[in-house]
Amino acid sequence: MSRANKRDTEIRHALEAIGAEVAVIRNMNSITRIRVKQAMDRTGLNDLLSPAQGEMDEVVKCVSEISKQVRAALAQLKV
Repeated sequence: MSRANKRDTEIRHALEAIGAEVAVIRNMNSITRIRVKQAMDRTGLNDLLSPAQGEMDEVVKCVSEISKQVRAALAQLKV
């Protein structure tokens, strides 16, 4: 089995770091979503806070796309 070259190894490490950051974003988004919901329930500021939930949904879509692209790039490195 051939050994990965330095460039591929560096790219793999960069992609894996991106993947780790994506996981942190997903986790923080979940926590923030709960906090926004609690704030809405406790304060009644639905008109102010409900757009934030829609914006968070957009962040989830973007993060999912980033994750998909990282997985595809990692798969290409394995070929």
